[in-house]
Amino acid sequence: MKNPDFKSRQDNVLEHIVTSYIELGMPVGSVALCGRANLDCSPATVRNIMAELEDIGLIAQPHTSAGRIPTDKGYRYYIDRLMEPGIITKEEEEKICFVFNSYSDEFEAMLESVSKLLSQISNEASLVLFPKIKKDTSKETRLFSFGWHHLFGQPEFKDVSKSSRLLKVFEEKEEFLDFVEDNISCKEVKVFVGSENRYSQIQDCSVILSGYGAHDDVMGAIGVIGPTRMPYKRVVPVIDYITNQLNGILQDVE
Repeated sequence: MKNPDFKSRQDNVLEHIVTSYIELGMPVGSVALCGRANLDCSPATVRNIMAELEDIGLIAQPHTSAGRIPTDKGYRYYIDRLMEPGIITKEEEEKICFVFNSYSDEFEAMLESVSKLLSQISNEASLVLFPKIKKDTSKETRLFSFGWHHLFGQPEFKDVSKSSRLLKVFEEKEEFLDFVEDNISCKEVKVFVGSENRYSQIQDCSVILSGYGAHDDVMGAIGVIGPTRMPYKRVVPVIDYITNQLNGILQDVE
């Protein structure tokens, strides 16, 4: 029987390419990868494995570099099959709980504050979808975002056309709100990588979302948007922790 902890050489190389690129933001070459990851094989063998990964569409070679970067398909494979979610730190847990305790009687203020904190922790732009309280509640007033300076400080958004296109998404809101509402049918963290976002204006980005609510009802969502080169391993457990806390609060007040 195959050991569930066993990873093929392809998986090992892909995982190290993804994690190195997320951390450094630079294409990863075979020599650097061997030195950084302590892989038990030569740079020539790594180059062969990288060629195989490129053939199946998990990595790609930018025109100006001999290194490789993950594709959207590569990130998806990493998230679904290789990534082991990190553990939220005690300090992060205390900050989140402090926000919840400070705004126990002001739900909207609580959501805004915890969303701002999520942006600070993740270093991405956070978003929150407030519950629809009244029938005439407009879409524009339900979706808020925070932390744009985090997002536009990323190298991927130095391109003015990319940053202005993304800013337009949140200025207009309605189509993006439709995307959020269509993808929070359950209270679990979902990751949408690049081209997986059916909304073409955000296909340079990844979106991580989780619905929240009481019992089986999904009332709203919280999450982040950022470049596909996002620290998924760090961000996913933070969003999961926040939504679990929100779910507990909402169930307690019913």
